[in-house]
Formats: sequence, C-alpha cells, structure tokens
Amino acid sequence: MSNRNKRFCLLGIVRRSESALLERKKKVWKFLEKYIEKLLVAPENNMNSMITLSEVREVCLRCRETFRMESTLLRIDPPIYILGDIHGQFPDLVKIISKIGTPPRKRYLFMGDYVDRGQWSLETVSLLMAYKVRYPKHLYMLRGNHETRAVNRIYGFFEECVQRFPNKNAGTQLWTLYQHTFNCMPFAALIGERIFAAHGGISEDLLNWNQFERICRPTDITDIGFINDLIWADPGNFPGKYIQSPRGVSQVAQEGFEFLHDRKCLTIFSAPYYCGELNNKAGILYVAESLHCTIYQFSNG
Repeated sequence: MSNRNKRFCLLGIVRRSESALLERKKKVWKFLEKYIEKLLVAPENNMNSMITLSEVREVCLRCRETFRMESTLLRIDPPIYILGDIHGQFPDLVKIISKIGTPPRKRYLFMGDYVDRGQWSLETVSLLMAYKVRYPKHLYMLRGNHETRAVNRIYGFFEECVQRFPNKNAGTQLWTLYQHTFNCMPFAALIGERIFAAHGGISEDLLNWNQFERICRPTDITDIGFINDLIWADPGNFPGKYIQSPRGVSQVAQEGFEFLHDRKCLTIFSAPYYCGELNNKAGILYVAESLHCTIYQFSNG
C-alpha cells in the first residue's frame, strides 16, 4: 500500500472513531436529559420509586470523572448564582432552580452539604451530578463537610442508601461509591478572580492559591490543614482571630444570608424551613458579569 493510501486509510479510521465517540456522547446526553426531566417532575409522595440503582450508579461514576478533570480551585467567570447548604431538601431545590432557571439557561455554583438531615439526599445529589455531567460549564459543585465519609455515615445519607437499596448490600456499595466521588470534588472557587467561595471559612494555613495545586485528588479529609478549615470552619465576629469552631451543627442564617466583617464576608444558606423545624429562608447570591452582587430569598411553600 502506498503512503498516500495509508494516509487515507488512517484518516478514515480517525473519522470513524470520532463519529463513534460522538454517538456515545449523544447517547449519554440523552440518558442524562431524561433522568433530569424525570427528577424535576417527581411527585413528593412517589419520589422513592423514581430512580433506579443503575441510573444513580451511572450518574455518580460519570460525575467522578468530571470532577477529576476540574481544578481543585475552580476559576469561574460570572454571571453565576451561588447556593449554600441544601441538605437533602430536594423539593425546595427544584423550586429554587425552576424559579431562577435550570441549566444551561442559568449557571450555578453549589458550595456543598448536599446530603444528610433531609429526606431526599439521593435525589438532591444525583440531580446536581446529572446536571454537572451534562452541562459541566453551567453548574459547579464544591465539597462540604457532609461530603465526607465520617459525617454522612452518621447523619442520614448512609441510612438512606441502605433503606432505598437493601438487596445484597447494594445500598452500602452505593454509599461507598459516593464517597469515592466526593473525594474527587473541588474545594473552593474564585469568581471573576475577586470573590472567594468555599463551604466553610478561610484558613490561617492558606497563604496562596498555589497550595491548591499540590492537593492530589481523590483525597479524604484530615483533621488539620487548610482543606479541613475550608469545609469545617465557620466565619465569626472575631477580627484577626482564628478560634476552634464547634462541630455537629450547621450554621443556619435565619434570613438565608448573613454579612460579617464590614460586609466582606457573606454566609449563604439555601435550605428553607431547615429540617422542618426552623422558620428560616433560603438565600441565593447572584454575581453579575460586572461582579455586582444581588441576594435573593426564598421561603418554603
């Protein structure tokens, strides 16, 4: 075979390979779009039967690879909507994003604590992960302290997985799969190179952004270091001081947001009527392209 014929042959192989890859991608997109649509219209009284084990596993596995392709410190251009804790309050999450606009019409950054405490952790985290895989530049997810094995083993997520999929340790295996995916999540984000976002607070051990590049993912969380602070620390009114934060209770902002330090620090909490006990609102921060910030509030119901 001449060199010219070899080149034509190789070109044909490449084109067939690209075509096959595109077809596989379209098939995945179609699956994700149907999965998202099914969750968005799920009635609360029948939600537990809406998703299957194979669907949840596929979304989780694909999202793990999507997370690993991202930086540990995300750099995101505005405009974008930023949300805080959701804690398994799936109906409230659906109401909020339906009101604002679903991806890809709107862009979102979620700052962690998707699971535990609420009744629908699986639907909550699975919907967001499906959006993440389908529209990776329109939805971003950071890791919170409840996206750690030690915490969500105790506060509801493990029990939910086991109860929903009890056969042959399927629930335990699914919970373990989620831990592997959580271990690949980014920890923080810079919005327009001016606004720093993380689930917790700023660490005294974080001296420059280059420290994020030295984090090897997947990784679990240790009890010391700036990563631990990014998911556990709570901002307080102690100018210039770092003190130990108590663990075990979420910092609920009654109005859905709270400013500290001359309005340079903002807490956003996005689970309204938290755990069905607190009469709090949900807060959402909108960062415009100009970096002008607007806070929206949502109530339960």
